[in-house]
Amino acid sequence: MKKILLSVFFFFPVFLNAQLFQGGIDVGLIASQVDGDDFGGYHKAGLSFVGYTRLNISHTLSLTAGVGYAGKGAHSSSKMSFFTTNLHYAEIPVIINIEPGAFDNLSFSGGLVYGYLISGTFNDGYTTFGEDFLNLRRSEFSYSASVNYKLSDRIIVKFVSNYSILPVVKNASILCFGSSCWRNNNLRLTIQYKIFWSDKK
Repeated sequence: MKKILLSVFFFFPVFLNAQLFQGGIDVGLIASQVDGDDFGGYHKAGLSFVGYTRLNISHTLSLTAGVGYAGKGAHSSSKMSFFTTNLHYAEIPVIINIEPGAFDNLSFSGGLVYGYLISGTFNDGYTTFGEDFLNLRRSEFSYSASVNYKLSDRIIVKFVSNYSILPVVKNASILCFGSSCWRNNNLRLTIQYKIFWSDKK
């Protein structure tokens, strides 16, 4: 019985902290490319939007999940070649946030993002092709990592790196060689705005 009471004593505050939650929106700009398409550079601009909920596990650790949209792809307008790949995804991010006490207003995040392809097109300057032309995968899983700076109790600015775990096309081995073939690679600058919260964190 004594061990049970001690366990309750130590873990009950953690349980309470886990109930402290907040939520809001995360909007921003995306600079993207598709690794392995033979054209480097983050030349494709896009938008991102996420509605999120965040559970505060402790003063330094929290878990964020949400549902949103991301516009990815690639673009080249060089004299040698013109093309645009447009990939529109619905996304579900699951992210762990760490707030080290040694860094004022600075935090770090990392996790996984599931993406469902809403639509995809490829334009070579003359013709627009649909999803079947590239044989695109409907589902995408990607890594996500970010550095975050808190401007106020409600606003956080985030610099995010996002990279596909698997190729976004089914026949990647035919299209090119290498482990990074046809993977979404994008950088994001977003603003997270807290709309509601159950604590003052």
